[in-house]
Amino acid sequence: MEPALIGARLTSAAIGPLLKKLLVSEGPGAGLTGGEGKIRLSSLVSFRGEKRTLNGRTQMDREHARSIVTEAVPAVPEAAAHGDPDSVFTHLLHRSGLLREPTPDTVDFVHRTFQDYLAAKHLVDRWDIGVLIDHAADDQWEDVVRMAVAHSRPRECAEIFRELLSAADAAAEPRTRLRLLVVAATALDHATEVAPEVREEILARTAEVIPPRTPEEARELALVGPTVLGLLAPPEALSDEQALMSVITATAVTHDASIPYLVRFAEHPLLNVRSQLIWAWPRFDTRAYAEQVVARLDPTELNYTVREDHHAAELERLGLRPARLDIGAGVSPDVAASLIARCDPTLLVLRRAEPSLDLSVLSTLSRLESLELDLPEHTTWTSEQLPASAPLTSLALSSWPQDGLGTLSHLGRLTALSLWDAPVLGPEQWRDLAGLPLLNTLAIDQEDLLYGWPEDLVMPGITGLRFTHGDRPPLALLVGAFPSLEELDLDCHTEEAVDVSVLAGLERLSWLSSDGSLAGTEHLPARVQLFAQAEAIRRRPSEA
Repeated sequence: MEPALIGARLTSAAIGPLLKKLLVSEGPGAGLTGGEGKIRLSSLVSFRGEKRTLNGRTQMDREHARSIVTEAVPAVPEAAAHGDPDSVFTHLLHRSGLLREPTPDTVDFVHRTFQDYLAAKHLVDRWDIGVLIDHAADDQWEDVVRMAVAHSRPRECAEIFRELLSAADAAAEPRTRLRLLVVAATALDHATEVAPEVREEILARTAEVIPPRTPEEARELALVGPTVLGLLAPPEALSDEQALMSVITATAVTHDASIPYLVRFAEHPLLNVRSQLIWAWPRFDTRAYAEQVVARLDPTELNYTVREDHHAAELERLGLRPARLDIGAGVSPDVAASLIARCDPTLLVLRRAEPSLDLSVLSTLSRLESLELDLPEHTTWTSEQLPASAPLTSLALSSWPQDGLGTLSHLGRLTALSLWDAPVLGPEQWRDLAGLPLLNTLAIDQEDLLYGWPEDLVMPGITGLRFTHGDRPPLALLVGAFPSLEELDLDCHTEEAVDVSVLAGLERLSWLSSDGSLAGTEHLPARVQLFAQAEAIRRRPSEA
């Protein structure tokens, strides 16, 4: 039996006897019983439960509560026989075990479940299905709908489900439509019996949106709230792409109820799935998420994102020393320095909002292979603060070292350099870069070529280039500057199609990608694999 169905049965099993106990001649509620058996307390309490649910209130003032009982008592002859409405209300308040007075002037249920159960029973008994459907998209009514289904007979269940689907079809907003579908799907497990055609229709409609197919759909589905978690499939039932979309949904729910689902993906083979898990850490309780998710993550190729000091503290408390660190600007200088020294990472992304961190801590690192420094403008630093003895091959900078780019030559293994977010390169800086003996990969902006490239300079050692550009990128200049390019990634900042026919002059080019539109691709050699918008737009077999 499904856990949700077990829960519904337990709720009914627990509340039913409690009400019965209230209304028999012994124990709590003694004296509120007529000769023909128990009185209909639900007519008194359920009415109030329905009213409070309708109003979205968790408590009401004492006088209002007493007026509701006063209105309901005439419909319950057995109750009327035991005194005036004030006496009945006082008895319910003090002897039922369902109501309490949090303050002298207010009354509420001891638990929301009692309210929802009694409201659902009252609606089904009166068959106020219109009220139920009108409020089904309200997250405060989720349990009421499910309990109403549990109370209903098969034919009544079918009508409730059909009305839910009709309401979903009529909903003007996608969020409301999704919510109604999810409520219907989660209520299925609470029904004692459902017509096969009704069940199949609900499952088919749900399969259209779960698992989501895109990040946008995943985030939209998350707006439904924690209810959707029960419909997300486990990792073993999902493809890699479906797993990623499901994890995006669960991390966007931002409720600790997501954690038990997310932990099941902690060792997922797809890096993007695990990256989503670590990236979402700030959305949840820091310690609970660290213990249940972060501590279980497969660290293979995973960048551990650390946004605040308390995240760093949890890593230390759990004895975790990630080899790949992404330290956010919210981590204080002292904590950042301590974390870097303790982990001695192989990859480090260091983001700073203030130039207060002494970068000399980097010089002590022995394993560093990749470093990205995202530093605020006017930060003063030198290449001597970088670890000359580490196997550092990749460096990304938002500013130049004070002693010049040429001093990076003391990093004897440096092969890749990203400067696209740094100041525009001038002729002097280009000549410094040309002097770096092993440099073969660059990331630059088109302005670096347009305004600073020396006319007599050629860099034949560059085989890979990421080139950020706007309208009319200087591709002809690029071909002359880097004649040995094998891989070119165009980071497009224009909506116009970029004519790449001039790239046919690159005799070694085998890979061209762009996040924009390309034109003139028919002029490129067959060996070139083309990708646009992260998808292959043309593949040709490589020539032998």
